[in-house]
Amino acid sequence: MEALGELPEGESSNSLKRTLVWPRGYALCIFSENHAVRRLCKGILSFEVQIQGDRFKVFDNAILVCILVSCIGMASDTPLADPKATLTQIIRGGDYVFAVLFGAEMIIKLVAFGLIFSENAYLKDGWNILDGVVVIVSIVDLAVAGGGGFLKGVRILRAFRPLRIISRNQNLRVVAQTIFASLQDLLSLMVVAALFLLIFALFACSFLSGRMYHCSTETSVLLLRDQADFRTPLCLGPLENLGSVVSGSCANGALNGQAWQENSCVNCHSTLNVSWARATVDTPICVGRCDPSIVPEEVGRQQPPEWLCPKPLTSVQQLPSVCDNRDSAEYLSNITSDELQGREYMQAMSRMLVIPCGGSTVNASGGFVEPGAVVSCREAFCSEGVSSEVAQQCRVNCQGHPFFCKESCEADEQSGTCQSCRRECEAACECSNFCEPLIKDAALCVEQGGRWQQALSQDFDNVFSSMLTLFEISSTEGWADVMYAACDSVGHFIEPIRNYSEWMFAPFFVVYMIFSNMFIINLSVGVIVDKFMDLKQSGKRDVILTSAQVKWLDSQKLLSRTRFFDVQDLDMMPSLQRKAYDIISSFRFTTFIMVAIALNSALMAMQTFPSQIEWWADVMYVGKRVFSGIFTLEMMLKFYALRCTYFEDSWNRFDFFCVVVSLLGIVLEDTTTLNVTGVTSVFRVLRLFRLMKYLRGVKKIFAALAASVPKLVNVMAILLLLLTLYSILGVSLFSTLKFSSENAQCNFKDFAKASAVGTVQAFITLFRASTGEAWNEIMHDIARSPRQIFASGDWCTPDYLFDPENHFEVLSEKCLIERPNGCVNSWIMGQLMPLTYWVTYTLIVAIMVMNLVIAVILESYEEGKGEKDTEIVEHCVKLWKQRDTDLKMYLPMEEAIAYIAEALNYGMELHQEENRMPIAMPELISKRLTEVPMKFINTLDLPCTEDGKVYFWHALVQVLKLLCHRWDPTLINEINSLEEMLDPDMAEKLKMDRIWESRKRQMQQAPRESILSVKDHIAALKIQHIVRDRRVVRVPSESEVPKGRNHAFQDVVS
Repeated sequence: MEALGELPEGESSNSLKRTLVWPRGYALCIFSENHAVRRLCKGILSFEVQIQGDRFKVFDNAILVCILVSCIGMASDTPLADPKATLTQIIRGGDYVFAVLFGAEMIIKLVAFGLIFSENAYLKDGWNILDGVVVIVSIVDLAVAGGGGFLKGVRILRAFRPLRIISRNQNLRVVAQTIFASLQDLLSLMVVAALFLLIFALFACSFLSGRMYHCSTETSVLLLRDQADFRTPLCLGPLENLGSVVSGSCANGALNGQAWQENSCVNCHSTLNVSWARATVDTPICVGRCDPSIVPEEVGRQQPPEWLCPKPLTSVQQLPSVCDNRDSAEYLSNITSDELQGREYMQAMSRMLVIPCGGSTVNASGGFVEPGAVVSCREAFCSEGVSSEVAQQCRVNCQGHPFFCKESCEADEQSGTCQSCRRECEAACECSNFCEPLIKDAALCVEQGGRWQQALSQDFDNVFSSMLTLFEISSTEGWADVMYAACDSVGHFIEPIRNYSEWMFAPFFVVYMIFSNMFIINLSVGVIVDKFMDLKQSGKRDVILTSAQVKWLDSQKLLSRTRFFDVQDLDMMPSLQRKAYDIISSFRFTTFIMVAIALNSALMAMQTFPSQIEWWADVMYVGKRVFSGIFTLEMMLKFYALRCTYFEDSWNRFDFFCVVVSLLGIVLEDTTTLNVTGVTSVFRVLRLFRLMKYLRGVKKIFAALAASVPKLVNVMAILLLLLTLYSILGVSLFSTLKFSSENAQCNFKDFAKASAVGTVQAFITLFRASTGEAWNEIMHDIARSPRQIFASGDWCTPDYLFDPENHFEVLSEKCLIERPNGCVNSWIMGQLMPLTYWVTYTLIVAIMVMNLVIAVILESYEEGKGEKDTEIVEHCVKLWKQRDTDLKMYLPMEEAIAYIAEALNYGMELHQEENRMPIAMPELISKRLTEVPMKFINTLDLPCTEDGKVYFWHALVQVLKLLCHRWDPTLINEINSLEEMLDPDMAEKLKMDRIWESRKRQMQQAPRESILSVKDHIAALKIQHIVRDRRVVRVPSESEVPKGRNHAFQDVVS
């Protein structure tokens, strides 16, 4: 208070306290900590119920259920659904209900925690921010129902609702925390990767820009490599009739062998009878196309005349049908004028007119002439002309063009060929929105009826496309095709030649793949794995353990088995049951069963269709029943010998199930017409897993796989959430888009609606993409612009007309609901949206989450290295059976210590370490207990019964403990201190609850031992032995013993 100065007169300390606290102590600057409304909200959030000993927060779990139900509703909805259907109305009506519920949740949390200033303010938690954004978007969608444009894009954010589940599940938050914690290191890695990606992209763009194109045609084309300086003579329409331009042009002649033979346009339409040819090979010919991207609102801008390019469609009724009967006589006889207009529009948009750019050429004497100006591309599409500034800019561009007219004007810029070439170039430039200029092989291709198009979906035409292409091939998807296309490239506007540039581009792509896939991608795996391991250890950092203690705890995990022996007290068994047990425990019986399993699997592997040998079916029939009889006999023997304990072993339960299924299958095959061979064969093959018990390497791998399955549940849950999120996004964004025939099965028509063939469209498409299978082709397919689709000769429905919400019946009648063919959405990022969607999906799911799966498996494999300790335990059980033939579970002290010594020898050999024992273990086995040094006995914390017998479990624990501390006094103290600390709370903290329970159970099974341990008994025996040996020797008096010396027998005992 001194720092604040003296209080002003009339003010109390309480008023000052209120002044200092506000607004930090108030929620939304209104509700104080003691306000009734705020206390009510906190009570709602903290209200709990107890179910079977566990406490659950009612509010959080109720909201979690609402989130799950709303996610199911969102996944069940699709833009292609009938808005009048009952299910659709329930789903979309429920979405409004959930928006209100989630809005109420947000308000309760805001009142309880505050927005900014409180300690646990709403905006201080990133998950609350995500919740708030999703809730606000839902409320906005509720308030402005049916809005288009930008609101459609905002509405897509509702798809992030599944992520709210993560914030309400601690295990999922741990996985998400791993991903977020990896982002910082991955960001640094991405900066380096992006830098190198840019370097490679610049190189590729410099050398491959415009070169990865080829001629797509069904007939042979005469190219420049076949006949140098060849230009295809064309037949044009009447030069005085501009309307004849819609007929395009026709090649004057045909290819006859390796030469071109003209025929005076006899093969062309009667209206195409005027011959014309380009002046030079680098003089451009134009491909004229209408622009389908023009929408009705843009009709006012300059565009071609309506007789050439009709106005954009304005109603759904104008859309052509895509039904199978759309070209039948019956359908055409009843076609409406609106649809007929739509058909004409689609035909006009997809029409490709190969015509002169400006109509100029040279005459026989080499002079410049313009015979085809009237039917040129510029005159047809841009008849109104351009401004003087644009004309001047085009003139300058053509004079310095890197490809056009370069050879024509190299010798003489005043020649007729140069003037004609540049005039054609300027004409194409002045009408560039509609006229695409082509030269050399590209021009010959289109002049002879082909299409000059990209060889692949990928290209290097600009830096962005280059980086995207390189990112795609870094996932190893299609990289070989891109490399071969680059190796075949020759030059701009020139048809590729096989392996023409192989010496240059093959090493480039090999080096890039080594760097990107083998270095960058695998380095990202290392970053995620390392971060996962760090976070895994962070849970135990508050419990300081030494390496010896950690090793001891790992060894304790091996003691969590419920049973080490199938049966006990064999001497009390009936003789017949004892013989059965001896049979099933024998090595010969086990070997026989393993050979039977291998032969049974080999017999099944020899099944072929159709059968090559007539009697082979009889062999299969008999063999199946013989092996089924063997396995049935094995099961019956084990059941008779083990009785009730038979089902306590998981392998026995598995064998019992396989035998029952096999016998049931045989009965059904012999008594009915049912064919259950396929079902029973599965279980017969599964018996091969039993061989793993005897194959150490395979057993270790399988153990790692089995150990990773429970840990992968959380990662798989995150993967499932992300797949659900991207599936809902994909259905919302791309369900109405047109997919090519190559990707007919990979689309986003719905999330999980089973079709006649049982596919799950969006989910399966994304899961397939997560494995890297052709994800980039799907991306390029849905990213095609309307101009690209129409240029390929196909058509798509403008996005402003494809509106199932308001025109479902009309679209359904035209089969556009069943076979959607919408153009890419222009209201949200256009073509960039599919690219952004797939790139982020690949980065997050295919790289980050999938690599997290690798991290979990690697961790399980590392833990599987402790399989040697498992082998030690199994060997200990085997040694005990040899010494305790009746399985009484007790051995005399001499036998028990010899057993421990033999087990330690095996453990040391298994670990391939030097024998650092203080004594020679083989000698210990043959020595009497009184001859064993006390420095070894002192380390044995081994309880025993009053008659000097040791219980099996105590001996096993002693073996594992000795292998941990190796008689090191420091390590012995560390393990003993851990033993003292290990209580239920400590076990829970170390996630060793099962081990603690197993320890208690084993202690309860063992009879109560005497107070003394083995070392006490042996010490007593040593004293007795020394006393007996010294009876004949005079014991000196205390006065005769030198000062500071102990009694003589004490020296011997020590």
